[in-house]
Order: sequence, then structure tokens, then C-alpha cells
Amino acid sequence: MSLEQFGYKEQLRRALTTGDLVVYGMIFMVPIAPYSVFGFVWNDAKGMVPLAYFVGLVGMVFTAMSYAQMSRAFPLAGSVYTYAQRGLHEIAGFFAGWHGRERLRLTGACGKGPCGSVDPG
Repeated sequence: MSLEQFGYKEQLRRALTTGDLVVYGMIFMVPIAPYSVFGFVWNDAKGMVPLAYFVGLVGMVFTAMSYAQMSRAFPLAGSVYTYAQRGLHEIAGFFAGWHGRERLRLTGACGKGPCGSVDPG
């Protein structure tokens, strides 16, 4: 599919490579980020930190493959809103977009607020 099928005209050159995205991801995540949560992961994973990170990696790989597939199907601005709207229904896109926004907002609030100190176990 092309952008013209969706009524859009491509105005920017698509120049990002996989290497560019990997470097951006590493810079965004900060290589020392795992150190700040290592103790929490150690306790929750009962000492099996590499396994916990590997399970997370497998989930992220499947997520990345899903986004790659959806970006091929709908070459528009890549967001969960666009993919849910075009792939499912407009209402699904609306809820998916707001869920993503609220998840980011509440994650920040919980990390700094009282629910950051709640022990679920």
C-alpha cells in the first residue's frame, strides 16, 4: 500500500535505518538504566534477573515485529492509534490512543507518588 491510497502525499524522506533506530533506542533508554531497577528485579525474579530480562526481550521482539508488520500495511504516522483505527475500527483507535497516553501519564505519577512504594507481595 502507498500513502496515496490513504489520501496523503509523502513530504518527508524516509531515511531511518535499523541501525539508526538501535542507536536512538540505546540513547533513549540510557545504558545504565537497568542499574536503577536491578534490586527490584532481583527481588521479584527471585535472583533470576537474566531470565526476567530475556522474557522481556522476547515480548519486545514480538511487539517490534507487530509494529513492523503494521507499518507495512499502513504506511502512515506510526502510532497505536493509527494501527488500531485502520486495522480494527475508529473507536478501537480512539481507545488505544487514549490508553497509551494515560498509561504514560500514570506510569510517571506512580513512579513518583504513593503507589511507587506499595508492595504488592
